[in-house]
This record gives sequence, C-alpha cells and structure tokens, in this order.
Amino acid sequence: MYEDFKDGRIRNSLLLVLIGGGIFLNYYTGTFTDHLLPFVINVCFGITVGLIIWLAGLWSAADAKLFISLVVLFPTIWFKSSAGYFPGLAILVNSTLPLFLFLTGQVLFQSDWKEKAQSFKNILKPSLLVNIFVVGTGILLLRSLAADFFKIQLDYFLTLPLFLGLFWLIGKLKIRIIYLSAAIIVLSLLFSSYLIDPRFIITVFAFTLLIFFAIWIISLSQPLFTCQEKVAELKEGMILNEMILEKDKKFVKQSLVFLTFMTSLAQRMNSKLIFGYNPDGLKIDEIRKLQEMEKAGQLEFETIGVSKTLPFAQTLFLGILITYFLKGSLFAII
Repeated sequence: MYEDFKDGRIRNSLLLVLIGGGIFLNYYTGTFTDHLLPFVINVCFGITVGLIIWLAGLWSAADAKLFISLVVLFPTIWFKSSAGYFPGLAILVNSTLPLFLFLTGQVLFQSDWKEKAQSFKNILKPSLLVNIFVVGTGILLLRSLAADFFKIQLDYFLTLPLFLGLFWLIGKLKIRIIYLSAAIIVLSLLFSSYLIDPRFIITVFAFTLLIFFAIWIISLSQPLFTCQEKVAELKEGMILNEMILEKDKKFVKQSLVFLTFMTSLAQRMNSKLIFGYNPDGLKIDEIRKLQEMEKAGQLEFETIGVSKTLPFAQTLFLGILITYFLKGSLFAII
C-alpha cells in the first residue's frame, strides 16, 4: 500500500499541482482573458498528442501525464510563433530532438564497423524497402490531402503522432497499413497531381531514406540498450523487449524489432500474446505469474530481454528550458 501511495497518488498529486500552477500562471499572464482560444487549442492538442504517443507505446502513462501538465503550464503568449497546430509542440520537439541526436551518436560511436555492416545487411531487404516506400508515400499523401481539405498546415513533426494514432485505429479495425497506403496512392493518382510533382517525389524519397536510417539505428541499438535477465530476478518496472507467446500449447519468447505498440500489434496476430512490450513496465502480479509459470515448467526459456530505461522525464524538463529561452522550437534555428 505504501509503494502504491508513493508511486501513484503522490505522483498524481504533484501533476495536479503542476496543472493548477499552470492554470494560475496562464491566468496571471493574461492567456485566459486575452488568448483564450490559443490556450484551449494548445491544451486540447497537447492532451491528444500525449494520449496518442502513449497508445503507440513510445512512452509511459507517467510521461504522457507530465507532458500534458507542462503544456498546460507553459503560457501560449510566451511563444514567438505557433509550432504546427499548437505551441506545446515546441516542448515535444525540444525534448525529443536532443535525446534522439544523443542516442544516435551514442549508437554510432559504440558500435564497430562490422556491427554496422551486419545490421545494415540484416534489414536491407527488397520487401522492407518496398513497404517503407509505399507506406511513406501513403503517409505523405494523406498528410498533404488532409492539409488541403481542411485548409491547414501540418508540419512533419506533428504528422508522426497523428500517424501513430491512425495506425492504432486501423490496427483495431484489423486493416493492414500497406493496403491502406496503396489505396491512398491509387486515389491520389485519380484525383490529385501530387505524384507528378517533382518536389513531392523528392520528399517521398528523402522520407523513405530517413525511415530506413531510423530502422537501421534501432536495429543497431538493440545490443546496447537491452540485456537478458533471469525470469526469477525480474523486478517491478522492468520493460520487456521480447514478447511471450502461446504457440502450439507452449510458451515461447519472440524478439521485438521495434519496441513499439505497432510491432507488438503486427507480430501477435498469429499467436496468443501473454506478455508484450509495455512502456509502463512489469507489475508485481505479472512478475509473480511469470515466475509461477517458470516453476511449473511452462516456459521454454530461463531468461528474457529487458530494455534499459531512458530518462525521458528529465529530457522533458530540458525541453521546457530550451523552449523558454528560444520562445519556440529548435527547428527555428536549424
């Protein structure tokens, strides 16, 4: 009970205090009275993006709550200009971009040329390249068509969480994203001129290369940011990077190439998922169940992959400091 209070209620109370302070600060700076609509839009989109990224499995529920609280806290009149739909996007950019660059540099420096070449060879498959190209084209077309239809401007950074939300939705509807992307391409050929625009084609190829590079970095980072733990020594909060599936009446583990909700969804269609990737980490009852299964001889393994956690809460506060001094996102200066 004490641990639940310590980890749950106190943390939620602090977030409520942060939100309350944000409301007061916004009122004190005149946001409510002079900029009511921007404040409401900023908060609503902050909540939407936070929930989408949490549903996609890219951060924990605590990280999503913290991000929403910080969006509420930061008065919209402190921003020089809006970033995409809502100024709070600058906080997300300023938090994740430095972290991504740091981790990418760490992966590139800590891996040797043999590991880089092997990782590149493992993912250099024609089927993967075709899938990236078709899905990437579908994403960019959908983004452009939506922007034209609603007469709005969608920046690329905001496109990612909106795409993750769409992926989560079509996953619930059991629609394969490759088929949806192909349908969007066909409709675009019939009703728009984007696919004959040289600038759009260049953007598609650049986007495809960027996604392929991200896949390569993620694949290369697996040995650096994961380790094998004995099932008997698992602890609360550990994040699995391998799924446990029931296959042919046996419990086996299967590697996650991407530690996201998307991969979990795609890989569990033909098997019954018992445990999978969860950014909130293992709970006590889940650990007990796993250890009971091991004692009963139901598991085909003794160790399981665990991800090393990233200090995302700290990077959010770093993002707040960067946002305060820049009055906008890092994209404004790069």
